[in-house]
Amino acid sequence: MNTTISLAAVAVGTLAAWGAEKTPAPAALREIAPNIYMFRDAGNVYCLRSGNEALLIDAGSGAVTNALKKIGVKRVAWVLHTHAHRDLCQGDAALAAAGAKIAVPDGTRTQFEDAATQWYDRELLNAFDYGAKYFLPLRNIPVQQVLTNGEEFVWKDVKLRVLATPGHTAQHLAFVLERGGKKYVFCGDAICAPGKVWELDALQSTYEEFIQGPPALKRVPELQASLARLKAEQPTLLLPAHGTPFGNCGAGIELLEQNLVTMMAALANTNYFGGAGATLPQVQPLQTCAITYLLRGSNGLGVVIDPSVDRAPDGQLYSTWLTNQMGTQRVAVVLITHYHADHLATAPAILQHYGAALYTHEKLREILEEPLRVHRPCVFPQGMRVARSFKDGESFDLDGMRFTFYDFPGHTYWHQAVLAEVDGQRILFTGDAIDDYTHVRSIDCFNYNPISDTDGAMKCVTVLEKTKPDYLATGHWGIRPWKAAYIAPLRQWVRARNAALTALIGQAEPNLGYDMHWARLDSFRNVVSNQLAVTLTARVHNHLAVKAAARLALTLPAGWRATPAAATVTLPAQGDGQVVFRVEPARDAAPTRHMIGLDVTLNGQPYGELGMAYVDIGADYSIERRKPTWPMSGLLDPAYGKF
Repeated sequence: MNTTISLAAVAVGTLAAWGAEKTPAPAALREIAPNIYMFRDAGNVYCLRSGNEALLIDAGSGAVTNALKKIGVKRVAWVLHTHAHRDLCQGDAALAAAGAKIAVPDGTRTQFEDAATQWYDRELLNAFDYGAKYFLPLRNIPVQQVLTNGEEFVWKDVKLRVLATPGHTAQHLAFVLERGGKKYVFCGDAICAPGKVWELDALQSTYEEFIQGPPALKRVPELQASLARLKAEQPTLLLPAHGTPFGNCGAGIELLEQNLVTMMAALANTNYFGGAGATLPQVQPLQTCAITYLLRGSNGLGVVIDPSVDRAPDGQLYSTWLTNQMGTQRVAVVLITHYHADHLATAPAILQHYGAALYTHEKLREILEEPLRVHRPCVFPQGMRVARSFKDGESFDLDGMRFTFYDFPGHTYWHQAVLAEVDGQRILFTGDAIDDYTHVRSIDCFNYNPISDTDGAMKCVTVLEKTKPDYLATGHWGIRPWKAAYIAPLRQWVRARNAALTALIGQAEPNLGYDMHWARLDSFRNVVSNQLAVTLTARVHNHLAVKAAARLALTLPAGWRATPAAATVTLPAQGDGQVVFRVEPARDAAPTRHMIGLDVTLNGQPYGELGMAYVDIGADYSIERRKPTWPMSGLLDPAYGKF
C-alpha cells in the first residue's frame, strides 16, 4: 500500500507540467479566467458571472452561494449539470428554492425530478445492473430544461455549446465556452487530471463487467470515444468536476487513453493455468447456479461447501441429492466461501434439516448473520446463526478431515478460502476468487478488492503460496490441479493490475476512488413506524497512510432530526472509525421509503453524500418483496429450499 501512495504522490506532483492550477483551499472561490470562477466542494463548482448574477456548472453541496456574495453575485440564475451524480447536485434543492433554474442532460430528467420514486422502485438486494443508479440524487430536484448534444445554451453574454461525452455516465455532457480566443471545456468527470479519472465505479455499468474482460466493457469504450471528441475540440483549458483545471489538454487526454488501454490489457486472459479438470473421490460436486461440494468423513459425517440455488421446478434438487448422498447419515457442518446468494441460498434449509452448524472465517460472520445491514451486490436476505468463527489459519477436525480457514479477498473483500485435508490430499476451496484459471477475479468496485501490495488479490497469492494445495475447488469451474509454478505469473498479474488501477485513478490514495464502501451507513435497510427513532452508525475507513479527520453528517428528509447533527472523528492511518446517530422521523412522515445520506469530509476534502441508507415507514417496501414476479423473489420466502 505504501508503494501505491508514493506513486500517486508522484503523479500529483507532476501536474504543474500540464499547466495545472494550484489546488485552492477548501471553500475558496478562485478566478480561473475573467469572470470564470471555481469553487472546490464535493465536486468542483464553476461560476460564470455576468453582472451580479451567475450561472453554475454543477452545484456541489450548495455551499458556493456564500462565497459568491464576496464577488458581488446576488443571484444564481441557472445550474447546468454535466451528469446526475449526487456529489454534484446535493445543493440543488436549496439553490432552486432561492430561484435558480436547473438544466440537466437529456435522459436524466427523471433521475432528478423523480428521485424518490426511483429509490422506491430500485432493486437493492440482488444488484447486478449498476449503471449510475446507486450514486443518484436521494430526493426530488425540480428541472426546468433538458440539454441535448449540439445545442447552444445562451444566458446573457454566456454561450455554451453542449457536447455529449458518455462514459462516466451514459448521459454525461461537457460544456464548451469560447471566449477571448480561448476554448474552455467544462468536462465533468470524463477526466480529472492528465491520464486520470476520479473514481472507477462509474466505468462499470453492470456486475463484474471488468472481470469479464474487454469484450463486455460498455462504459470504457464510450469514454474512449468521448475522449477523442474532447481532444478534437483542441481546448485551451479543461475544467473537470474533480481535480484541478489543466492545460496541454491533448497530451493529458492521450495519457488517459493510454491508461485505459493498459487497464483493459490487465483484464485480458493470460492463460497461464494449465491442465484438465479433475475428479476426486473425496469430493462430490453438484452444479447448479454455482457448484456445491460435499465431503464425507470416515464415519459418514458430511461437510457441505457453498450450497447454491436450487433451480429445480419443485425446489427439491438439493433435498434429493443430499438424501441420496448421505442416506441416514448427517451433514454436520456448512461452509460458505462468500456472501453471494448463488453460494448460500439453500444453506438455511440444510442447516435446519440436518441440525448442522455454520462455521466461517471471522470476517464473514457479520454479513452472514445480518445480511440486510449492508448494501452490496447479490445479497441473500436470510440471515443465519454462525455457530463458530475462526481466525486466519485456525482449523477444526471432523471425522478424519481437517479444515483450515483463510482470508481470501479476491472476488470480494468479504471472502474466505478453506483448505480441506482429506485422505492425504490438500484441496483449497476458493469460491469465486479464482476465475477460469486465467486470473484472480478482482476488479469489481461494488464487491471491492483493495489495490494493495499485501491485501486483496495479493493476499490470495500469499495464501496459495502458503497452503501449497494439490487442487483448487472453484465456485463455478470445477476442480483443477494446482502447481507451485502458477504463483509467479499470478503475482505478476496482480502487480500489473495494481499498477494499472493506480495509474488510472486520480485521488491521493487510489482506493478512495475504488472502494465504494469506505464511508457507509449501518444499517442500510431499516423498517420502522414513524413514531420510532432509528439508530444509524456511520462507518468510515481511512485508506491514507496517515491519520485523518473525518467530519460526518446526515442529510435528512424535511422535518427529520439527527443527534448529533454532525461529528468529527480522528481515524488512524489505514484504520477505522465510527459515529452513532439517533434519527427521529418527522411526526407526519409518510408510509413510504425515505432516503438518508451520509455527507463526508476527509482531511478537509468534501466528498458529499457518499453513504446512504433507507428508512421504510410502516412496512418493507423493497421491490423484491412488492413484486412476486421478480426473478429471484423465491429466495425471499423463508421456506425456500426446505426439505
